[in-house]
Amino acid sequence: MVNLNTTLLTQLRFAFPPADEQQEIACRVAEADKAILRETSRLSKSIMIKVGLMKDLLNGRIRVPESVSENTP
Repeated sequence: MVNLNTTLLTQLRFAFPPADEQQEIACRVAEADKAILRETSRLSKSIMIKVGLMKDLLNGRIRVPESVSENTP
């Protein structure tokens, strides 16, 4: 296997998209990052609500209605 060094790297040619296309790519990546952050936040909030409800149910602070518990198999 040939070692990768600066001499080899300077001989390589790389194709880059035009500046306006690079800007469009960067905008789309930023939008995707924002969407990921929003969904991560929603997921963590849902998990916190679930944990809190489970604690309340297990501690007896909230009772499960009889109609719901009778319908479960």
